[in-house]
Amino acid sequence: MQLVDDFIDNYYQNHLEQLAQHYPGLKSQRLKAEFLSYSQLKLTDVYAGQAQSFFHSLEKGVPLEYINSQSYFYQSSFYITPDVLIPRSETEILVEDAVEFIRKNYHDNYSVAEVGVGSFCMGLSMAIALGRPVHIWGGDVSESALKIAEINTFRLKHKFSPQTKIELVKSDRLEKAHRKFSFIFSNPPYIKFSEDRGHVHSQTDHYEPHRALYLNDQEYDGWFVEFFNSAFDHLEEGGAFFMEGHEDHLEGLLDMAKKVFPEVTLKKDYNSNNRFLYCYR
Repeated sequence: MQLVDDFIDNYYQNHLEQLAQHYPGLKSQRLKAEFLSYSQLKLTDVYAGQAQSFFHSLEKGVPLEYINSQSYFYQSSFYITPDVLIPRSETEILVEDAVEFIRKNYHDNYSVAEVGVGSFCMGLSMAIALGRPVHIWGGDVSESALKIAEINTFRLKHKFSPQTKIELVKSDRLEKAHRKFSFIFSNPPYIKFSEDRGHVHSQTDHYEPHRALYLNDQEYDGWFVEFFNSAFDHLEEGGAFFMEGHEDHLEGLLDMAKKVFPEVTLKKDYNSNNRFLYCYR
């Protein structure tokens, strides 16, 4: 007779090399927590082969967030599927800076737009952190992503102001946004498919949605020039546009953005790499 706790410890030790390849830095305690969430078992239960599909997925290298259909971001748990990107901790920097900008400059009658909502982790985290009513317009080209955003909005509605208005729209960037906003933010696809794909972790490349990750190399610059111009046109005077980008390409995007916005700055992530572009109108 073997308890769940002992079984997971043994599994972890016996598959350490394989786990390290697919899940760098994974500790046995995290593995236990993920398995308990998936199986609804307790560590003190007897393990008799339950939830084998969990281990089959592990051995294929499926991200833990997709196995359990949840990911933690900015103090909330979000429902996710392979239709949306897995939230990254560095993106919390953008959310924190966005909340600070909005609190400093706006008190009421303001609206914000998120381009490429995915799981809607950024927009909902912002609404929760602000703690006051806000009108959020969110666009995405993927209908599947919009459905996930709707699910997360419903699941987390108790955490943000009941007066907050959320509008989710199928839209390529801001093409379906027919008004101006106080603030626009985005984590757009920013990896060049040919030039950069070889540096992307195989797990990310295999399981996460390519449409949210990659742009064709030949279209890259033109795509962002169009995006910058559209963001500028959709901003009120005194507003700002914050976006996440690729560390190797942000300086080039900075030069493009400076041709559109009067003030543009770069910000680094936790590893001191260029990661964010902040543009002010």
